[in-house]
Amino acid sequence: PPCAGSDTSPPQESAAVCDDGLRERCRILEERVGTLEQLLRDTLDALPERSDCCSHACVASHGGTHSESVSQLTAGKTLAPCPRPGDKVMDSADEELGEALPGDGFKPQSDSGTSTDFVQHVRVRCEDLCQEVRLHKSVWDASLLIGCPQLTLWDSLFLMICFVLNVLVLITFLGITFTLFTKQRFTLELQQRFEDWRINFGHSVKYYDHITLTSLTQRVCAMDKSEPEMSSRSTELLRQIKTYVGDNALFNGPALVRVALLLWGLTVVSDLSQCWDLSRVFRALPKTAVTVIQRTSSSSIKLSSIGAGRLRWMWCVLLLRVSSSVFLWELGNQFLCYHSISSSEILLNAVALEIVLNIDEATYCLLPWRVKSIIGKMEPLPAPSRAPFHRAADHRSCIFMSSIVATVVIAQIVGISHVQDAVVQLNATLCGGTQDFVYSTDAFNLVYVSKTNPDEHPPEKIDEYGHTKAINETIYPEAIPRCSGCVKPQQMAFTFEVAPLEQVKKRISWDVIEASAGLQALAGVECEDAIGLSPELQRFWNESVDALQVYGNVEQVRSCADIEPWCMHFDKARASCPETCGCASPLGGVFLSTAIYGCPEACKNTDRYLERLAALPCVEPAPSDLAIDTTWRRWSEQFAEKVAAMFEASPDVRPCDDCAQTFRTLGCGIVKYWVNAIPGTLSARVDPCAGIWLEDWPQVRPLAATCPESCGCMPDGDTP
Repeated sequence: PPCAGSDTSPPQESAAVCDDGLRERCRILEERVGTLEQLLRDTLDALPERSDCCSHACVASHGGTHSESVSQLTAGKTLAPCPRPGDKVMDSADEELGEALPGDGFKPQSDSGTSTDFVQHVRVRCEDLCQEVRLHKSVWDASLLIGCPQLTLWDSLFLMICFVLNVLVLITFLGITFTLFTKQRFTLELQQRFEDWRINFGHSVKYYDHITLTSLTQRVCAMDKSEPEMSSRSTELLRQIKTYVGDNALFNGPALVRVALLLWGLTVVSDLSQCWDLSRVFRALPKTAVTVIQRTSSSSIKLSSIGAGRLRWMWCVLLLRVSSSVFLWELGNQFLCYHSISSSEILLNAVALEIVLNIDEATYCLLPWRVKSIIGKMEPLPAPSRAPFHRAADHRSCIFMSSIVATVVIAQIVGISHVQDAVVQLNATLCGGTQDFVYSTDAFNLVYVSKTNPDEHPPEKIDEYGHTKAINETIYPEAIPRCSGCVKPQQMAFTFEVAPLEQVKKRISWDVIEASAGLQALAGVECEDAIGLSPELQRFWNESVDALQVYGNVEQVRSCADIEPWCMHFDKARASCPETCGCASPLGGVFLSTAIYGCPEACKNTDRYLERLAALPCVEPAPSDLAIDTTWRRWSEQFAEKVAAMFEASPDVRPCDDCAQTFRTLGCGIVKYWVNAIPGTLSARVDPCAGIWLEDWPQVRPLAATCPESCGCMPDGDTP
């Protein structure tokens, strides 16, 4: 504006006064502009100390340096705001990655407060993209300081030794894991071993349990009482197989392996993420001839720049670290899939892998105190963010997440599914098929097979039988009940005064014939009801009442008459009470009246038996009379059960459909019917009159005493 000089002043004097006033005003304006420029320069120069992203993402995006940006501001030009994450970031050497978010440019005002607002605006927008990385307390990160002048020679040497030790431990573990723990354990060889065990031991009659009426295979597969007869390692393996297979697909062994793989993958990705951040730090640090470490305060140290040689060294360290982590990731996946199927071991293996991966942090405790002090006081290092390739997700997160999912899926396809199939096959090999049989062989290796529970006693009731309680009472004598007037407790187990050990040993090899004779001998008889003669035997039957209710309702056993309903079902009932069960009579109530079924062999030679046989007429009853006879009807029921057992393997050739009804209606005609019904040459080897209904089956009650005419018995005087 024109000078406001005096109208009376000469023109020259007025011009001089005007020039002096204008220069003074210009000087003041220049000072203010200079102050603003310096403020902006100081502010922008200070931002890289916190994060280099500002100079890279904000200043460089405007195509110039800090000074050029300040010149634009002071010239009154508009400067676009600093981009947010997802905004377009322009670099002099980069192509455009996306469209910038719209924003109001900043136009400087003369008000100093506006400049402060701009600085805060730039700082907030830049900090959205900034990330600071701290060095971790690990040998990997501490290796950055090897050879630094801040360390003594011994510090650097010891740091290098710890670094080499860390690498050697990782290499050793990788080698051991690859050699020993990544192979498939459940192979065809192991399956063949299981098959051999089952053939040689699982069904051998040598390992038959007379107490539980089970084969060794049954006890092993039920995980019950098998440890003394099978190695603990095999037993534990079977437990692991059953737990691994499981019944619930969501909570079985393979599901646990998948969870362990996921956790292991997250652990490795955490380590790889640290490597990723350090790589960004090394790219962002200023490059100088030597590494510069400055003290910024009494409690902090700053890595200002990194030398070229140290940078190459750290890139080698990062490459080694990433390689070891990736290899360990893969070997760890195989380790978790193949090494064990035990739930506890799978979890422990996952924890062990994490310990090995973090061995660098454990080794850190061995480093010199100067190294630890520098690492602890080191300020965070700038790690400039890169623009994401998609607005919705960061590329690093996408890569790591995809890697974890891919490893779990590949492990499921390549490892877990194969192990699961092999384990299922092993379980089928050991416990599949028929378990409830035992076999023996003769001198010609011919095989003889029998059911383990031929009388089909309910398995859940076996432990309630008297023999189990008798053994428990021997273990805990205080459990034996005492009776009033008894000299000693009334125990169930039998004892011997003379040669007790020899007496016990020889009874383990007794068959039913010898055992029935031995039971009668304990009572001092040969073919008489023994329950009333032996308190031990009476207690035995009373303790078994609850388990045997399914075969007949008996409340208490006081004599043999009380167990008469059980005579049709139990060998020991016939051996205990041969008179009540009909063993001592030619027309007794049990069809299975021979010694092999518990009737004492001496019964057929007693005077009582022979007298009853001699008193029988030589005339057989009519079929209609036998059909309503109580004894004949009981024989028919037992006959039907026996025939069903005879032809269990080939029911299509069974001579009768309803054998009980056939037996009742035909009467003594069953003799001829049976001989004609047996196919082929087998009919020549059967003789129902002598109790031989099938050649390979034990003899039962002969029908000659009841059917003398059908059996061709000729009278000799008045006796058949």
